[in-house]
Amino acid sequence: MNALDPHPGTDPPPGTLSRRHWLALAAASASPLLATQSRAQAFPAKPLRMIVGFATGGANDIVARMLAEPMGQALGQPVIVENKPGADAIVAAEYVARSQGDGYTLFFAGSGPLTINPAIYAKLPYDAVKDFTPISTVGTLGVVIATRPDLGAKTVADVIRLARDRPQGLSFGSGSTSFRIAGETFARQAGIKLLHVPYKGGGPAVQALAGGDIDLMFADPASVVSLASAGRILALAITSEPRPQSMPNLPTVAESGLPDFDFNFFIGLAAPAATPAEIVRRVSEAVGASLNQPALRERMLALGIRPAASTPQQATDRIRRDIDRFTAIAQAANIRAGA
Repeated sequence: MNALDPHPGTDPPPGTLSRRHWLALAAASASPLLATQSRAQAFPAKPLRMIVGFATGGANDIVARMLAEPMGQALGQPVIVENKPGADAIVAAEYVARSQGDGYTLFFAGSGPLTINPAIYAKLPYDAVKDFTPISTVGTLGVVIATRPDLGAKTVADVIRLARDRPQGLSFGSGSTSFRIAGETFARQAGIKLLHVPYKGGGPAVQALAGGDIDLMFADPASVVSLASAGRILALAITSEPRPQSMPNLPTVAESGLPDFDFNFFIGLAAPAATPAEIVRRVSEAVGASLNQPALRERMLALGIRPAASTPQQATDRIRRDIDRFTAIAQAANIRAGA
């Protein structure tokens, strides 16, 4: 006689389960876990998609494409970059948040959609904390203040003077909410008026600046390096190191007279919330291995982006910390999306 089957060979009494039924239930309850483990062990079995929420030409797009090849080599499958620009990267964020958590759809994003959108939008179609599993930070970067060459400003002090002399202020462009909040904070600290003009990424914004459509912009270093080197725009200052290698003498904003204007953003990689921990770990390790390659590090530093791999937990901690910081800044300056 078996304790699980007190009546072998006969139907069990009403209200009891036979050993066969117990085993069936155990197998059923274990099958989802076994399936998840099997998927994690087989990962990756096909190419991965890296979703970028901005148009081509900005730091997110540029670094994503730099990272894709060595990361694909580390994983043994190609990594394909796909741009889904629109609405301050909300389109891309919602797309990834609603995707299957199998590791094949990743979000290459950073401060804008993951830490600043939650601070300035009253309502979002995604939750930056609950809907994503952070994988790793990829790099950190400062904010460059740049103008059109014919504006007549050679320094940050010149920009402040010109803005004060014009009742309507100056116009500034940005490619994401990260740089919008930087520009709004700059205006508040300098005591000037600036009119914000949004673009779908750093690339379109810097092209608008070069074309004379806007007076100045707040941007990631990668967006401005090419046109600044060609003399089509004028870079005035950067908030923090590293300076782009092509602009070694670019002063910091603190050196230019605004020591409290201190912005440092991150770019990184995240997955949908349901992605298994083993897959997250493997992708995070691939990012770390890629960023250890001297060639990739040099390319990023040349653009003024400091390589900065992290563990998933470290990335999570940074996101939570930055949400609190930018929420406080947005509330103090009364910065709201659409305002």
